[in-house]
Parts: sequence; C-alpha cells; structure tokens
Amino acid sequence: MPVVARNKGVLPHLLRLNMAIFVAMLVLASWSMDKYIDINAEQTLRSHLVMSYVLAFSLVTALTGVWSVIMGLIHVRAWRWDTLTYAITTVLITWVLTIITSDVAWKEVNMREHGICMRVLEALILILLVTQPTYVLILCYMTFKYGLGPWNRNIAYRVMDTQTQPSPTFVARLDAT
Repeated sequence: MPVVARNKGVLPHLLRLNMAIFVAMLVLASWSMDKYIDINAEQTLRSHLVMSYVLAFSLVTALTGVWSVIMGLIHVRAWRWDTLTYAITTVLITWVLTIITSDVAWKEVNMREHGICMRVLEALILILLVTQPTYVLILCYMTFKYGLGPWNRNIAYRVMDTQTQPSPTFVARLDAT
C-alpha cells in the first residue's frame, strides 16, 4: 500500500549533500590510501600508523554512508514504515562509524602535521558529524508528524501537506475473515 507525499521538505536535499560528501570522502580516502601504500613500501610502517587507521576508518565510513544515503533515498521515494526502519538503522550505524572516524582523525591531528588531502578529509568528517544527526532528527520529526510507523499499517493512502493534514483513508484488510 503506497503512501504518497507531496512535500518532504529538506530531506532529499540533505541526502544529496550527504551523498556528495561521502563520495568525496571515498575518493580522497582511496587516493590517500594508495599513496600511503606506495610510500610505505619503501619505508617503515611505524612512521604513519595513525594515518593508516584514519584512512581505513574513512573508507569504511564512506562506504556505509553511501549505502545509508541510498536507503534514505529509497525511503523518501516510497515513504513507508518498512523502508523507514532500513533508513534509520543504516544512518545510525554510519553515524557511529563517523564518530569513531572523527575520534581517530583528531588523534592524528594532534600527533603530527599532515597534507591538504588529510585536512580536507578531516573537514568532511566534521561536516558529516553535523549533517547526519540533522537528517535523523528531521526524519524522526516527519515520521511522527505524519503518523508514519508500524502502528499505522492499515493506512492505504495519505497525502502529506505542509498546511493541512487530511484524515487518513482506511482500507479493510484482505486477510481478515
């Protein structure tokens, strides 16, 4: 039973911003990891040990972030309670990974000087620390505002509008005897 929403606010725009940041983070972390491996093939591994952790966590965070944005876009398009669970679960996992990555990045900042690519990567991580909780809060607000959840499974069609909230149309369940 599809639910149609006319106005989803800033969610699609915030998801596009997060997708751009995650893709940029993935590209920067991949390129930096490649350069790191080339440099450390000739030198010792101990010299930049924290940097390897930052790059590894950044890659994992960027990959899970891209997946969470895809799930968020699927939810914004379908706008059903079952897609809501996937969207919130993946964004919370990505948010926790972003917090861990930022902690490791701050440790790396305190230990030594680094290049412009690592500074940009750390800036992207800090931006994500703000945009991801904003996305979760807006998603939860719209969920409760429009009554989207497992407690409203029998709602077949509901138009979401910013000015008026129409009464839902209830449809009898087909499996009821």
